[in-house]
Amino acid sequence: MAAAGEELTISGYIVHHLTNLTYGKLPAGFERHAVDGGTEVVPEGGIWTIAHGGAEASAMGFNAIHVDSMLWSVGLGLVFCFLFRSVAKKAESGVPSGMVNLFEMIVEFVDSTVRDTFHGHNKLIAPLALTIFVWVFMMNFMDIIPVT
Repeated sequence: MAAAGEELTISGYIVHHLTNLTYGKLPAGFERHAVDGGTEVVPEGGIWTIAHGGAEASAMGFNAIHVDSMLWSVGLGLVFCFLFRSVAKKAESGVPSGMVNLFEMIVEFVDSTVRDTFHGHNKLIAPLALTIFVWVFMMNFMDIIPVT
């Protein structure tokens, strides 16, 4: 990401990932710089495209999708589903061991937290809380993975 001789900073890393691989709709009338050095004007109705820089990503606005973050999110979601499914298949009555023990601790933690804070009876709340807890954990874990 950093050019030769350029120091890699945290803010530079964030700006890089919020401007590159951004997919969204450029508004009509936006002047887009072409590869040959000229400019082209976005036609009426706008166009859906990948941004070629910070100005285009900014012009796309709130509805722009950061493709690299989305791919990592989907990948981590699949890892989450695979891990929970494989641990659920291994679970049996008796003393848990290894990964089953870790996942039981997570489920019990979320379940006790839901019971302490939500006193009604709803079968959706605990699984939703578990999903949100693991999703937030995985998204924070994603920051540890060095993605260029």
